[in-house]
Amino acid sequence: MKKFSFSLQTILNLAISEEKKIMLEIGNLNSKKSKLIGEIHTYNRELSKAFDLPFEGSNLTEGKVLSLMPPVFKGVRIKIENIQREILKLDEEINNKKDILIKKKSEIKTFQKIRENELVRFKMKYQKYIQSEAEESFIMNKTRKKDEIF
Repeated sequence: MKKFSFSLQTILNLAISEEKKIMLEIGNLNSKKSKLIGEIHTYNRELSKAFDLPFEGSNLTEGKVLSLMPPVFKGVRIKIENIQREILKLDEEINNKKDILIKKKSEIKTFQKIRENELVRFKMKYQKYIQSEAEESFIMNKTRKKDEIF
């Protein structure tokens, strides 16, 4: 079986892309939720119009005539209740995605801290290497000058 090795930067990039994907999903769920809320407002406006509009040729309002037909209102109210249930499900899903997003953000911060620590260690190691090379060349130059003097 092959042994795979991934760099820390690759893992960090994957976590960032997953975070963006989750944020996109949350945005899509929020847009669905706003559409459903718009539908509820539309149904409520239709119900209020039914009560407010005057009935033709009479002093009765259309709402009073429609009140003789309770199944119509009951059907609209059932639609509104179903939409509200869908909104509650979307809210649960959005909250779950937000929890996942919080975990991803903490993972990303952890990877970034690890990467920063690795960079600091690498810089220190590299600086020590440069310093030892500089000291070695200084000592070599010093011994050359001594040899040239004699």
